[in-house]
Amino acid sequence: MPVTACGHNLLGAGSLLAAVALARHLAATGQPGTVRYYGCPAEEGAAGKTFMVAGGAFDGVDAAVSWHPMDAMTTTQWNTLAYTQAYFRFRGVASHAGGMPQHGRSALDAAELMNVGVNFLREHMDDSDRIHYAFTDGGGPSANVVQPTAALYYIVRSRTVVSMRTLYERVKKVAEGAAMMTETEVEIEFDGACAEMLPNRVLEEALHANVVELGPVPFDEADQEYGRLIAEGLPDGAAAAGQLRIGQPVDGHPYFDGIPALVDPDRRALMTGSTDVSDVSWIAPTVQITGGTHVVGTPAHSWQFVTQAKSPAAHKGMIHSATAMAATALDLITHPDLLQAARAEFEGVIAQTPYDCPIPEGVVAPPLRAGYHPA
Repeated sequence: MPVTACGHNLLGAGSLLAAVALARHLAATGQPGTVRYYGCPAEEGAAGKTFMVAGGAFDGVDAAVSWHPMDAMTTTQWNTLAYTQAYFRFRGVASHAGGMPQHGRSALDAAELMNVGVNFLREHMDDSDRIHYAFTDGGGPSANVVQPTAALYYIVRSRTVVSMRTLYERVKKVAEGAAMMTETEVEIEFDGACAEMLPNRVLEEALHANVVELGPVPFDEADQEYGRLIAEGLPDGAAAAGQLRIGQPVDGHPYFDGIPALVDPDRRALMTGSTDVSDVSWIAPTVQITGGTHVVGTPAHSWQFVTQAKSPAAHKGMIHSATAMAATALDLITHPDLLQAARAEFEGVIAQTPYDCPIPEGVVAPPLRAGYHPA
């Protein structure tokens, strides 16, 4: 099983466990109901579920239940940022950098100027906005060549799809300006996008009730001892910040063995990352539990997160989360009034703010594009 730095090896397995357990229970008890399990590709590369939503894969879903590995089992959904991902490919003219530089037009210069321009843009965007980049093509290994190609992969995030689009257009202008300055050309390929999360309070309360009934993740002393070793390698302040976030004493156990309270919706925290579960939440009432699978304060996309993702503690957190998910889905099947209340809340929001798909019309998922090759 592959292990990732966000625990997605646990994510898919835990969701499948919940789906199979619920389906078997319905079959054994003779209760009617349909359970769908979605295998969702490329969650952090082009936002696979957004393309699935656009393609109608979630049509007819009454409600969706999901989870994500984390450092504490919580039931309050965070607000998240909408985002766009895009390639910026610059093309110039190669030349001898020492002998005939005047004949060259550097794509690498253009890429670097784009980054400089975006860095100046950071002062003039909302505090919660985020822009990230990576070089996918630096032109080549020789410094004695005016580089004819260079490419960047950008992620642009903002609180809503509308504000994200506005910020993305500004980033595109910076890229076009960099190409103009260097007399190069730039090709912009939209790769993927997702919306911001639409929480559902009715479902959160139902999920929380099941978590309270289940109790905390049953970590034992062997788990906590392993956790203490991991905690020693965390960045300075990471553990304290994590403990503060979940309301745990500073001298608490490395693996959180409590249940954080359900947070007032008006005080819902903003997680300045993104998830394509968000697009599902605009199609059907959606709830997502964060599973207690990692030491408090473990940064995602770190070696510590990878290391813990196959530990006994992580598996306990996964099974606990799957149990809570299956129980909540069962409640929705066996209590029509609960599902009706969740949908009423959902439809009330949608009536005022319809879903705004962040993928431009005509854009298809990366594997379906002509000449596609992963970066």
